[in-house]
Amino acid sequence: MVISILIFALFGRPPMVLRILSRIVLIPVVAGIAYEYIKLTNRYRHKRIVRIMAAPNLALQRLTTRQPDASMLEVSVAALKRVLEIERGEAAPVPAST
Repeated sequence: MVISILIFALFGRPPMVLRILSRIVLIPVVAGIAYEYIKLTNRYRHKRIVRIMAAPNLALQRLTTRQPDASMLEVSVAALKRVLEIERGEAAPVPAST
């Protein structure tokens, strides 16, 4: 998130159409930089400054993720079983609702 803010701040406040287009076009750039940042912080995680730099990312991850409860696991197992049945040809796929 911080990386995208820094990159998009370089563009200032262009008209809305250009702002939307720049966001779409620069998604791969932001993702690539973020990926390399994650790799870098992992490589040097034993250094104090890197742990400080990575702290906001880890805090955001703790905020947005949690352990699934039993009902969530039950749904995911049922969905996986259904997909495996469809892939093996044992069941017909359910048509998408419109």
